[in-house]
Amino acid sequence: MTYADTDPLPGLPFVRVYNENERATGDGFFGPGWNTLLDAWYTPFDEPYGRGTVVVELGDDVTRVFRLINSVQYVKVWPLDGGTSEDLAFDGTYFTYRDLRTGRDYKFGDIWDRRLASVKELATGREIRITRNYGHTPIRVEDSWGNWAWNLTVNSQNSISRVELEGDPSVAWTYTYGAGNDRRLMSVQGPGGAPWRTYSYASVPGGWAISEVRDGAGRVIESHSYSGHRATSSLGHENEVTNTRALTTRRRSDEGASRTPNGGKTFWTS
Repeated sequence: MTYADTDPLPGLPFVRVYNENERATGDGFFGPGWNTLLDAWYTPFDEPYGRGTVVVELGDDVTRVFRLINSVQYVKVWPLDGGTSEDLAFDGTYFTYRDLRTGRDYKFGDIWDRRLASVKELATGREIRITRNYGHTPIRVEDSWGNWAWNLTVNSQNSISRVELEGDPSVAWTYTYGAGNDRRLMSVQGPGGAPWRTYSYASVPGGWAISEVRDGAGRVIESHSYSGHRATSSLGHENEVTNTRALTTRRRSDEGASRTPNGGKTFWTS
């Protein structure tokens, strides 16, 4: 099951994508299972040059794979979409992923970092720049035109606990996690401590998965029941689905989707 939430942070709507199949990794800066643009990275491997294949993740639950076909040119080999609208370039130090569909360049740090460093709008040259500490953890995000910047606070579990508008500490978003070593994201609060999201979890074989999402007023946005790893029923903010079914065309044999009568979807993989 995947689920996307958007926090309306000042200057830039901030999308968090939850994938229950990644909950065991614990690598996300917003807790296990969650990925954002701040988690974006690349990994090179294979010969030639030790970078024959490069995997790019942008924190959007899509894995992009590029293959070096000569000493300078990369071709995307997965997923098989996008055609020539996506490109990967290496200048000897930095990799840059270009997506002409969105009109953006995504520039990554050097081979010792590999995390996303900036996102550039091709039409205007405007950039979102990410500053990281020596542990590659994001500590600041800024607009290259100087209109806004965020200062990020990280807790002892290396999870982001606060995003504050630079120059105005009253405009801040806080992220609360489980007690002790429990890194699961439990709730999100907006400025002034106003509730924004709360998350509940259900036990599944080998761990847990999101069972319910509520908005700031306590209304259920999504809820899921499980049989083993598989979501068997879902409730969205508009319509209820009593049973899930397999997708007509599936990428994997264990993949399906819950569907609302108006066409809404919550995807799952077991």
